[in-house]
Amino acid sequence: MIKDRNIDPAAGIQLSKIMGGGWGAPAAKTFYAIASGTNYAAWASSNISGNLQGNVIQDIIDDLCVDGQPDHILVGPRKWQENILIMDRPNITLTAMVEGWATQMRPSDGSTKYTFTPVGGSAQPGVGIAICSKAVTVQGFLFDGGGGYTGIYVGDGYVISTDYNENTASARIRNNVFRGGGEGTYGVVMDGCSDDVIVEGNIFRRNELAGIYITPGGARTVQRPVIRNNEFIGQEVYGIDMYSSATTQGVLVKRNTFMDSIQAMTYGVRFQGAGKHALVGNWFACANKWSASSTDFISGNYGGNGADGAEVVSEA
Repeated sequence: MIKDRNIDPAAGIQLSKIMGGGWGAPAAKTFYAIASGTNYAAWASSNISGNLQGNVIQDIIDDLCVDGQPDHILVGPRKWQENILIMDRPNITLTAMVEGWATQMRPSDGSTKYTFTPVGGSAQPGVGIAICSKAVTVQGFLFDGGGGYTGIYVGDGYVISTDYNENTASARIRNNVFRGGGEGTYGVVMDGCSDDVIVEGNIFRRNELAGIYITPGGARTVQRPVIRNNEFIGQEVYGIDMYSSATTQGVLVKRNTFMDSIQAMTYGVRFQGAGKHALVGNWFACANKWSASSTDFISGNYGGNGADGAEVVSEA
C-alpha cells in the first residue's frame, strides 16, 4: 500500500511512503528521496507502483520518521548538499540507491551547518550526517569532505550542542567512500558513541587528519566499537586515531588495510594513552604501522617493508 504525503506543498516536494519491505535489512516503512526534475519512471515501474519526488533528506527524517519503528530511506543518485542531523529518530536506515560517486554527500554546500570541535581535534565547519540516535545505518554513499568537512559524526552530540546527551548504540556505517582529497579532515568521528557501533567495508582516501577519529564525548564514553574490513589509503596523518584511550572502552580494529600513497602516514593506527584495545589481523602496507600501549592486545598483523607475509609483532 502506498500513501502519498506532501512535505512542503509550496515547494512541490512530495514523497512516497511504502508500507512494508525495502531491500537490505527489512524495514516497516520505506521512503524514496529522489531529486526533483529527474525522470525515474522506468525504475519506478519495475520496482514500485508509483514514484513521487523528495528533495530534502532532513525533511523526510524530521516529518515522516516519527514513530520509532524501522524506517528505510532509499536515496536517489545526485549531489546532496545538506548537513543531516538524525536526532531522536531511532531505527533509521539510509541507503544510496546507486553506490559511490553517483550518490554524493557534499556538506560544504549545505545551507544549514552542524559545526563542532571534537576533544583534542580540529574545529569542523560541518558534517555530512550526524548520527545522534540508536540503531541508525548509513550505507553506500560517497562523502566529499572538500573544504575541511567531516563525513559522518556518530556520538552523544554534546560537541554539537551542550543540550545533547544521546545514545547511539548499534549504529552501522558500512560500504561508504570517504574522500578527503587532502581537504576533508575526518572521514568518521566517533565521539562518546554508545555500545556496539560498527564501521565496516568503507574506503577512506586522503583525509587530512584521520580516516576515523575516536574521542570521548561530553557525558558518555566510547564503548566497544568494532572497526573492521575497511581500507585506509593515503591518509595525510592517521588511518585511525584515538584520543585519550584510557577513557575509551574495548575498541576492536580487525582485518583492515592501511596503505601509504603520496606520503607516509604518521601512523596507520594510533592508540593514545593506556587502554585495553585490540589490533588484530590487519594489513599494513605503510612505513609507520601503529603506536599503542603495552596494555593493548596486538596480534596477527602483517606488513611489507621487505618481508611480505611476515607478522609484525611490535612497532619499532
